[in-house]
Amino acid sequence: MTDGSSSTLELVYRPDAEQVISRQREWFDMNNGRKYLVSIIPGPWNVFNWDLSIGVKTRRALKKYNFNREEDLIDYLDFRMEQITEHWERKLSWSLDDDMLPVFEPRLGWAEGPATCIDADVVYYGQTSNLKSVIESYDTFDWHRIHFNPESEAAQVLQRMNKYSLEQGKGRFLIQPRGETVNPSDLAKACRGDVLFTDFVDYPDEVKRLLELCLQSVIDLIKWVRIPVGQTCGGTVSAWLGGHWTPDRILGHVGDNVSDLISADTYVEFIQPITKALAGHFGGMIFGRDITSRQVWGSLPKVGNVTAFQPRPMGSVDVTTADIIEIVKKTDRIPLFLMANNFNTFKEYANTVKEQGGLKVFFVVHCASRDEGQRVLDIVRSME
Repeated sequence: MTDGSSSTLELVYRPDAEQVISRQREWFDMNNGRKYLVSIIPGPWNVFNWDLSIGVKTRRALKKYNFNREEDLIDYLDFRMEQITEHWERKLSWSLDDDMLPVFEPRLGWAEGPATCIDADVVYYGQTSNLKSVIESYDTFDWHRIHFNPESEAAQVLQRMNKYSLEQGKGRFLIQPRGETVNPSDLAKACRGDVLFTDFVDYPDEVKRLLELCLQSVIDLIKWVRIPVGQTCGGTVSAWLGGHWTPDRILGHVGDNVSDLISADTYVEFIQPITKALAGHFGGMIFGRDITSRQVWGSLPKVGNVTAFQPRPMGSVDVTTADIIEIVKKTDRIPLFLMANNFNTFKEYANTVKEQGGLKVFFVVHCASRDEGQRVLDIVRSME
């Protein structure tokens, strides 16, 4: 159901999608009593956050596709749709009344979104992609190259991706448009390359100018890709962590890989103002960062408009209950998304959350069986 429409949102995989969204609306309302939600991920399944292709054998490597050819683009998008269809067929068979929405985000690698904001070559690898850095010298660089260009070849590919996904997903999946998760600092790093990390010291003024240009480019990109999708029940949807809804124009997922490798002081001076501006423009964001990036936790309340925070497991480094307690303290009790890779970890998280009292948490739990999923669901519902 889009704004201004009285039609019912009908989805094969979640006939009760409007009821699910209603529960999520209550969770996002800080004045509402609902504190806990849960998405059940049927296992075995990949860590279901940013890239469905990780660990999944693709038809062929990305570098062997030509995504300017309609046949190649459709072939790869069909592959991705098959992946999420397989997942949701299994979820449907489990028939659990959890809080997960069927959301699909078309994705080629990484660089197809940022490529709309800078005149740069996309380099494809096996399962992901990057941009070839374009700033060799700040003195000679043409700063006008950094802007969102809806007429660019990359933007046309993005438009075809999102349009095809809307057509193919109709009646089954809500669509998060590709391009909506691009963030300014990662775009800046792509423009400059790894040397950006020394530029924070050597060229601070130029880095700030670069980040400002990237911020405006990302805002323009997100607004553009959202147009054909519109709103769903007065909000937007995100495929991040499986599928959820956010109210109004709030961004459903903002990452920030640059922050992993800089100090807290550098973050506060350079990245925090840009993230604050991005969140402020859209009225809020769900911010996700690897658990190893603890130096940014204390800055999140100062960013403002951080609607929720998701500390993500990073490789062999899991989110511990001690981490949760520290995050609650440093972030002034910002609502959390907590992903548990198994039932025992979920129980530890749930006990810690209950001890914190009044904290809003959206659990995302990988379960080995339907019975285990039902147990998780029963525990979360009983926590209210």
